[in-house]
Amino acid sequence: MNEFNKELFSNLLIKAKGDRSISQYAQQCDVNKGYISSYINLKKSNAPSPQTIEKFCNTSQNSITYLSLMAAAGYYDKNITDKAFSTLLPQTYEDKGVYNLLNIGKNKEIKNNYFLPKDSDCTSSIPLIKKIQSVTTLFDNENIERYEYVKQSEANYGSFFYITVPDNSMINSRMRKGDLAYIKVQSSLTNGNIMLVLINNEAVIRKLYMVGNITVLIPDNPNYEPLIFNTSEIESSNLKLIGKVIHIKFEV
Repeated sequence: MNEFNKELFSNLLIKAKGDRSISQYAQQCDVNKGYISSYINLKKSNAPSPQTIEKFCNTSQNSITYLSLMAAAGYYDKNITDKAFSTLLPQTYEDKGVYNLLNIGKNKEIKNNYFLPKDSDCTSSIPLIKKIQSVTTLFDNENIERYEYVKQSEANYGSFFYITVPDNSMINSRMRKGDLAYIKVQSSLTNGNIMLVLINNEAVIRKLYMVGNITVLIPDNPNYEPLIFNTSEIESSNLKLIGKVIHIKFEV
């Protein structure tokens, strides 16, 4: 592991925070505000873990990337670090090789899922969630199966995760069982959005419409029936909106 450059890390974190207060940023990225403040104010001598850096990036502004913060924290080798230090703005590097980490196996905080894939300009790692029970436990370490990668521009302004598509109910929208659905956590919707919904602790993906006090979840497969709920049925079935489907990774 290279030296932790706390001055650069502070500058990057300030840019990642953007025009939000530290309290707002802390709430959105689910990191203690005092912990964030200590890095901004150069009070910490040791770098945060890659898991925490990922949280900083999940809601970052000004296109601050996971790669840049990891480099400032000292997790990348000298060549990558020098490129990250050359600017406080993110870059797509020309060599696009595998970014080698130092001291793999010696540092328990570094795991293989923090490699960036070869021939890729992806800069943000997104957790693949095993099971959805509530929004508050989504990103618990024991609930993360592995990490997938997306461009940083696809991971700005919100919290995101992948989940395995549970069935073929949306097959005519090109979502097959076993594909990976990229979800933005949100409880608001526009009628016709394809949403991930929790019904009696079971994950369901459907087109969602709300008309008055009626909520309708419509499949895109004639073999599945629409699910219709009134207000009392929503409460009894413990229906919760988890997030909006942004894109699908297809199984080949």
